[in-house]
Amino acid sequence: MDETNKKAPLNSPALTGTPTTPTAPKGTNNTQIASTAYVMAAIAALVDSSPDALNTLNELAAALGNDPNFATTMTKALAGKQPKDATLTALAGLATAADKFPYFTGNDVASLATLTKVGRDILAKSTVAAVIEYLGLQETVNRARNAVQKEWRYLVRWAYF
Repeated sequence: MDETNKKAPLNSPALTGTPTTPTAPKGTNNTQIASTAYVMAAIAALVDSSPDALNTLNELAAALGNDPNFATTMTKALAGKQPKDATLTALAGLATAADKFPYFTGNDVASLATLTKVGRDILAKSTVAAVIEYLGLQETVNRARNAVQKEWRYLVRWAYF
């Protein structure tokens, strides 16, 4: 049998099995094939050579107990936790819904009220005058203003006599 048929093509060879290659010297920077040993050594050198202030990868891994599912573990541990603020805890306990708004019935005790169309309309007004007009109270406000002015004039006259 011709041994040349066993040779991989020189242009883009397809390697089978577990191919091996010599490990390049540290610091090699060219297009030669890099073995996994070379890559792992380069990563280890990078992590271990960082200044103490920046060398946190090993410290973080150790602090996390080398837990590969740390994010999931922490999410489960924090599930259902509420900040120590009693007001936030009261608000978080409400089952909110459309057209509901929270209000406080006591110190750090919250409840929900229904927001009606009238309530939404009043909240949408940008000025006190617009709210007074919406409620149809302009005449009442005018009468109250006139009554106060008359009373003030009477008091001023009385003070001079």
